[in-house]
Amino acid sequence: MTDTLIHGTAHFLSRAHAVRYYRLQGFHSRDEASRAVDRKLQDGDIFIGEPKCPDGSRIVLLDDGCRYGIEGPR
Repeated sequence: MTDTLIHGTAHFLSRAHAVRYYRLQGFHSRDEASRAVDRKLQDGDIFIGEPKCPDGSRIVLLDDGCRYGIEGPR
């Protein structure tokens, strides 16, 4: 795609990928990140699985393959 913008989403490839992502964001232990992911899933702050993708856009992986993004026109 030319002249596009990538938007990060709150959608993750799997729960394990969400835990890995939050470890990289500064949660010091796997248990701490795991509890944060469980809270965020329960609260509806994050989701597991691909997001809906608008026409003319495409889904991409971000953050070392942990999180989905959407690439679309500016």
